Amino acid sequence: MKVAFIFVLIVAFASAQDVERILIDNFRIGAGSQIIEITLSSTLQEGETSIVDTDSLAEPGCGGDLLGCGRDMRLEVFSGFANRSFDSSIFDSSVPEFPQFVGEWAVENPKTSSSEATLQYDGTDNSFDLDINGLGGIDATDGGLSTDLVFTVTTDLQIVYTVEIYDTTGGVCEANLVVERTPEDYDLDDILVDIPLSQFSGCDLTSVGAFQFILPSDDAVDAIVRRISIDGLPDPSASETPSPSRT
Repeated sequence: MKVAFIFVLIVAFASAQDVERILIDNFRIGAGSQIIEITLSSTLQEGETSIVDTDSLAEPGCGGDLLGCGRDMRLEVFSGFANRSFDSSIFDSSVPEFPQFVGEWAVENPKTSSSEATLQYDGTDNSFDLDINGLGGIDATDGGLSTDLVFTVTTDLQIVYTVEIYDTTGGVCEANLVVERTPEDYDLDDILVDIPLSQFSGCDLTSVGAFQFILPSDDAVDAIVRRISIDGLPDPSASETPSPSRT
C-alpha cells in the first residue's frame, strides 16, 4: 500500500512538470550574421538626436526554431562618449555546461551611456515597421495550457526587459521582467526567469500578431538571452517530455 502511494505521488509530480508549449526563439537562425554595432564618432549627450540602426532577418520555412520565421532588431543610442561601441547581436552559443542552448542574443554597452535594444517578432516582413498581423493570430495560451513566458538570461547587472504583446486587433499587453545579476557559479535555475501570462492584460492572448522584447540600459551592461519560450502544462491525455530549457 505504501509503495503504491509513493508511485502515485511520483506520477502526479511528473505530470505537473512544465513543458515548452511554444518556442519563440532559440537564436540558432541568424547566429553570426544578424549583428548591429554602433560606434560613436563623437560624444553624444542626452537630448541630442539619438543614433539608430536596425537589422532584419526573414527565413521562410524555418521550422520550429524561430516563431514566425522572422526577427527584426533595433538598437538606439541616446548618450555615450566618443569612440565607445554598442552591440546587439545574435551569436552561436557554446557553453559546455548547457549543451541544450544553440544560440544567443547578446547586448553589450559601455559605461556612462544610455541605449535601448529591441527584438521584434512579427513574421517575415523583413522590416522593423510593426505588423500586428505578422504572426497570423497565434494562440499564446495554447488552448489554455500555457502559463508562463520564460527567458534564459545571464547578466552582469540587474536589468529589466519590457515585454510587449500585440493582438491582431490592435490591443497591447505589457509587462516587465526583472532579472537580477547572475551569480558567478550559476546553474540553470539561476538563469531561468519568467512572467506569468496572467500578468498580461489589455490584449487578446488567443490571437497574437507580434511580440517585442525591449532592453533599456543606462550603464555598462553585458546581457545574454539564450532562449525565449512560452511554457505550461502538459497535454492532459499524453505524457510530455519536460521543456528543453529546464533539463
